[in-house]
Amino acid sequence: MGQSAPSRPAVSSAHPALDALLGGGWPLGVLIELLVAPPGSAELALLLPALVRLQAAEPGRACHVLLLAPPHVPYAPALQQRGVDLQRLLVVPPTRRLRPADLLWAMEEALTAGACAAVVAWGDAAGRTVLQRLQLAALGSGALAVLVRRPLFRRDRSPAAVRLELHTTAVAGLAIEVF
Repeated sequence: MGQSAPSRPAVSSAHPALDALLGGGWPLGVLIELLVAPPGSAELALLLPALVRLQAAEPGRACHVLLLAPPHVPYAPALQQRGVDLQRLLVVPPTRRLRPADLLWAMEEALTAGACAAVVAWGDAAGRTVLQRLQLAALGSGALAVLVRRPLFRRDRSPAAVRLELHTTAVAGLAIEVF
């Protein structure tokens, strides 16, 4: 008798078609790479339902959401209206002093610490070694770990368990390519 591999915990994306493609929702404890042009155009709206669900986790579990260097300052009233608990949201805005290597180090440390239910970082300067370290940190965390990069990295090899490219269109709104 064959045994199936144990399924990885996941959190629903609130989009049934996407959940089906992802095998039940956004997988937890793995690195997810979202390729988006321009950054800040659609990724946070796509992730918000999952982030809200993770913030409402059962007692004793990490429930903070960390946003590292988002391209736009999130508008708190809109996030709150969508169900985000602002008391459990940490935002590190991009600054000139925050170097790309520091950003990715912060993502790795946040995942390793296990204090966050989700870590979303915007950063392009991730070589293969850094991506491997992020994947390992995500594996031990059980958190939603998302790295948002530009599509020019599509052809690069990546240890990310899930890679998606988001396309915004006037007709369809948002198209998602899973590869």
